[in-house]
Amino acid sequence: MKKIAFLTIGILLAAGSLPAKPSLASLEEKVARNPGNAKAVYALTRRYCEEDSAVQAVETYKRLAELDMDAASEIFLRAKIAVYLDMEPFFPHPVCDSMAMMPRFSDDANWIVFHAVKAGKLNVGTMDVMGENFRWITDDARQNLNPCFAGSKDRFIFTRKTADGQGTEIVFHNAEGGETEDVVFTDRISVLESLDWAGENAPVLFTFISTNTLSGEIAMYNRKAGEFSEVTQNSYTDRYPRYSQNGKLIAYVQDKKLHYDVFIMNTKGKVKERITTSIGADLSPDFGDGDRKIAFVSDRHGGGQFDIFVYDRKTGEVIPVTYHEMDDSFPDLSPDGNWLLFQSNRGDGRPRAYIVSLNQPVSAESLLVEIEAQGK
Repeated sequence: MKKIAFLTIGILLAAGSLPAKPSLASLEEKVARNPGNAKAVYALTRRYCEEDSAVQAVETYKRLAELDMDAASEIFLRAKIAVYLDMEPFFPHPVCDSMAMMPRFSDDANWIVFHAVKAGKLNVGTMDVMGENFRWITDDARQNLNPCFAGSKDRFIFTRKTADGQGTEIVFHNAEGGETEDVVFTDRISVLESLDWAGENAPVLFTFISTNTLSGEIAMYNRKAGEFSEVTQNSYTDRYPRYSQNGKLIAYVQDKKLHYDVFIMNTKGKVKERITTSIGADLSPDFGDGDRKIAFVSDRHGGGQFDIFVYDRKTGEVIPVTYHEMDDSFPDLSPDGNWLLFQSNRGDGRPRAYIVSLNQPVSAESLLVEIEAQGK
């Protein structure tokens, strides 16, 4: 099913960070005066892609490819044009055939931690990025989930039900030289989620239900000092926090009357940057590429499904990474920004971990073949 008609408008800008752009009319006029000017056609193609003017973008992209194939091979353009042609822009593949939910990279991007169903209960497991060397980290009935690495491939934090089943606790699990566990924090009221770790000296980051605001808030717990603090205190919901790679910023989602957008704040709770302004739902942000890029989930393609996007904080580009009729969620960028993990129920409907190289979108030659096939 063609989805061009469902594409939403909403250019994502980091407030105040990008220079003013020439108007669309001026770009169109420049190309009309000199249709053989590859630089002008490139600029117009980019603008159509930024504004999701699908028909015009495909038309000018074809002209650009005839003038300058190198310019037409830009990753941003290839990814956007692929979506307009109803093609998946990149080539994700499952890490393994087994169920694996909420996958996360290790610091060196060589290992993956996740949770999955074992004997009817959720437990934490790990494997390498090739889907091999699998092992279970937990093996009990206490609903172990939300895992992430905590400094090495053998150290983890995750949540589970308390022994009496009346609360939720955050657990630090150390499998180096013999397994040990330490309960980091316990909450008897709310469900804890979206755990993140930024080093031994940084507090554990998570979402919980605040008794002060009666809404989802972002909190920290300093293990060494034994201190709990609410980073946000709002009447609306704040969720999905993730540390930046340097641990100084937090990407998260604000939910104001069912408008879910991605923001960046510092560790004191002060908003520093607004990343998305979509009329849809933008969720689950994650930093990568030295904190330059943020991956997130959005339903902005329309059709009811969620796909993965990557936002470049330097250029303002938003690149679609997935485009599928099933739901893709929980993205995790590698530190160098070259790889992305996510959860998807594509295939037989079971949630699995998928991995995709962000340097290898569909080729410009394939796009041109498809344009001709569709009579564009």
